[in-house]
Amino acid sequence: MGLLWLGANNVSNNRTPGNPENICSVFEDKSGWYRAAKKSEERWGTPKHVQMSIMRQESSFRFNAKPPRTKLLGFIPWKRLSNAYG
Repeated sequence: MGLLWLGANNVSNNRTPGNPENICSVFEDKSGWYRAAKKSEERWGTPKHVQMSIMRQESSFRFNAKPPRTKLLGFIPWKRLSNAYG
C-alpha cells in the first residue's frame, strides 16, 4: 500500500532522481519520498531500503514505465501484458 502511495505521489513530481543508484541522494532530491517511505515502514514493517529497491527494479523511478507490447504475427505491435503504470 505504501508503494502505491509513493507511486501516486510520484505522478505530481515526475522527474527521475539525479542519482538513482544512491538512496541518500534520491531522498535528498525527493524529500517527500523519505517521509512516505518512513510512514510505510512504520505501518507495514518493510524497511525503506527494500521499498526503494523494489521501485528501482520495477520502474527505474520512471513515473510512466509500462510493460513491453506483445507482437501480433511476430511484428505488429499489439496489446501490453498489463495496463499498469510505474
